Parts: sequence; structure tokens; C-alpha cells
Amino acid sequence: MTTAPSSPRVPRQVRRIALVASCAGGVVLAGLALQAAPSSEPDGPALYRSYCASCHGLSGRGNGPMVEFLRVPPTNLTLLSRVHGGTFNEEAVAQAIDGRRRIGSHGPSDMPVWGDAFSSSLAQGGPEALRARVRAIVRHLESLQERQAP
Repeated sequence: MTTAPSSPRVPRQVRRIALVASCAGGVVLAGLALQAAPSSEPDGPALYRSYCASCHGLSGRGNGPMVEFLRVPPTNLTLLSRVHGGTFNEEAVAQAIDGRRRIGSHGPSDMPVWGDAFSSSLAQGGPEALRARVRAIVRHLESLQERQAP
């Protein structure tokens, strides 16, 4: 009986580069898919997974796979309503997503961490397509809000 050769230990730096490359590749591929197949109603959960989950996590709790590489921990997006007195401020959330409201860890509004993926949608579907995508993500984030016990 032969045993499979043991796999070599991959240095931590190489794993980090691979993780960053895979996340960046996912954003690029997701952007291409969104541009290739326009629909009348954007899929908020899919957009969130493509643009936000690498840092904020699938659950929105700030536990995405990129967390260990970030200087500033991502916001727990499930607590947005609680932090604002039980009110989910759709406009403030939309402004944080589309860059109208500066979020330090997102980078400058002309080059947020997800690059120009959102602004490139302007060329694909115009300003209304961009607003529709942001609204879809906002609706998804609202659905993730933790409900306070009565």
C-alpha cells in the first residue's frame, strides 16, 4: 500500500496572496456576470456576496475572509438599526455604499475598496441601473438586521 505524498507547507504570505487574488477575481467575475446578464430587478443578496461579503461576511457580522488582512475591522452590518435607535436609515446606508458618504475603510469615493465595479455599471445601464443595484443591496442589508427583543 502506498501513501500519498504529504503536501508541502504553504507559507502564510503565499496563502494571503492567494486569498486576496481569489477575492479580487471573484469581484471581477461577478462584475462581468452582472454586466453580461442585466435584469429588471437586481439580486441584492448576490450583489452583497460579490461586493461586500469578503470583508463583512456572508452573515453581515464583519467576519469575512479578508478580516485578518484589514487594519480596521469591518462593521457588523446586522446592527445598523440598533446603533441608530431601532431605525434602519436606508439613505445613509445607500450613501455609504455608493460613496456619497465617506467611510474611511472603504477608501475615497472615486476608488472604494471594490474598485470601479459600481461606477462601471454607469456605462452599462446608466445612473438608474447603479441606483437599482445600490437599493437592492440596501434592501438585503435591511433583511439582515438583528431584531431587538421586546
